[in-house]
Amino acid sequence: MKTLLIFNLTLLLACFVVVQDKFPFRKSKTRPHLEEKYTELYKKIAHHIEDKYVEKKNIEDILKNGLYGLTKSLDPYSTLLSTPKRTYYEDMKTGSYGGVGLHLSKIEEDLVILFVLPGSPSSKLNLKPGDKIKFINNESTKKLSLGQCSEKLKGKKNTYVHLTVKRDYEKKTFKVKIKRGDIPLKNVAFSDFIEKDIFYIKINSFSKDIDISLSKAFHISKRANAKSLILDFRGNSGGLLSSSLALLDLIFDKKERILELRGQDGVVLEKHETKNSLHLDKKVKIFVLIDEKSASASEIVAGALQDLDRAVVIGSQSFGKGLVQKIYNINREISLKITTARYYTPSGRFLQKRDYYKEEEGKNSRFQTRNGRTVEAKGGITPDIEIESTPYPPFIRALAQKNLFLFFVSTYEKLYELKIPIEIGPEILKNFENYVKNHHLEYYLDGELAYNKFKEELEEKKDSQNIENIQATLGSIDQYYKDLKDSSFDQEENKKWIKRELLGKFSYVLLGQEEEIKQKIKEDSIIKKALEISSNDSLYQSILKPKKF
Repeated sequence: MKTLLIFNLTLLLACFVVVQDKFPFRKSKTRPHLEEKYTELYKKIAHHIEDKYVEKKNIEDILKNGLYGLTKSLDPYSTLLSTPKRTYYEDMKTGSYGGVGLHLSKIEEDLVILFVLPGSPSSKLNLKPGDKIKFINNESTKKLSLGQCSEKLKGKKNTYVHLTVKRDYEKKTFKVKIKRGDIPLKNVAFSDFIEKDIFYIKINSFSKDIDISLSKAFHISKRANAKSLILDFRGNSGGLLSSSLALLDLIFDKKERILELRGQDGVVLEKHETKNSLHLDKKVKIFVLIDEKSASASEIVAGALQDLDRAVVIGSQSFGKGLVQKIYNINREISLKITTARYYTPSGRFLQKRDYYKEEEGKNSRFQTRNGRTVEAKGGITPDIEIESTPYPPFIRALAQKNLFLFFVSTYEKLYELKIPIEIGPEILKNFENYVKNHHLEYYLDGELAYNKFKEELEEKKDSQNIENIQATLGSIDQYYKDLKDSSFDQEENKKWIKRELLGKFSYVLLGQEEEIKQKIKEDSIIKKALEISSNDSLYQSILKPKKF
């Protein structure tokens, strides 16, 4: 049996070299010999590991890991995809997935419903935020990860999933049977006017049919005579190349060169130009918001808009992914995601991080936009206006990292008694403070880490004559940090942040993601910068012109 298994998996390994003409390899007289040689070596090594290794290893795992090793020497994005990951990319291509429409979180060992998607299969049932799913198809969720739970809720459309649910203020659990439906992937998280003539679009990802959602948004903005458009790509890790091109198609007129793909030896594989007539008035000012998580398709759009001087880019340096992958199905369970090209922006920039393509470092990294501005290719996109998001204070960051804002809101006893618009009053703040006290928070205040390091070094070098003075001084500083932490809820800056975060999470749980985004927009420093520039025509135009020295 084991011999048969090894034969089947090594045969699969050999298939990677030929894959039925899907990979056009160059002809080589030595290649058949190499295939035979390394397939035989693979079998021998697997046998030795199984028979001689100090610990008992599953032979199937050994062989599968060997297959995964084929892509290790390539780049960070070329890999094998097993069923869950493969399903994710298939969902991106179709723009939807089979599911039930629940937003969930793991709070300790409980699987908690955060939000029920309107119009989804779950919205037709008696499910509410704060409900705990104890069993999925008679399997306990207690020891399952959030990802494992999500996978079990997904499945083919029109199939059923059975849930056992516990509501805190009810003694007994209840069961629901949900018929899975088609759940759309939401590319556009929010789109609306945030000021009289400024239209804002928050784009989460680039999956199928993004142009349909954006066409509707653009039409609304055009009909209302929007003077400025803000495209927010912060946190957007990308998606389909075709979807990024579809967005650019909505902005530029026909025949505008927006992207070039180059393959082996720098050979140009594809040149992409816009195909449609102009959807957006050329007078509309465009702003693109990016951060360190904006990658791939986000960078393609931002890079084209920057190179063609059609938008002011604001935020922080983007991620830096300039590689294009294609997916090839090897069999029913495994696909190969492999880098097939590098992409270049209209000015000729290659945006991949320098930590991967070392040979690019010595080459020209400075390029010119259409107007003659200098832009650089130094791994990602450098914004025209660099500005970091307002950082959380240490205490607030600790609360957010533990998801305590969201956990508190989803289990708040008087959740459905709140009036709209939501107000964060003294009662909610006191309840939240009591809730936080039941959770251990470990964090450092500004300067505390450096102080701890200094304290360690000082204690190593102290002599007996000064020990009392040193200990007294250190004790005073220790007490200072302790007092600051003990008074965290009384500090005005922390109070402001706590109210802001709780308002956002209450809005999300009760009204949905769009309402949460509305609340956050009001305090967003990067959006405020876009609004400031938008109100000053000469400033906007000056940013898009070459600097004079």
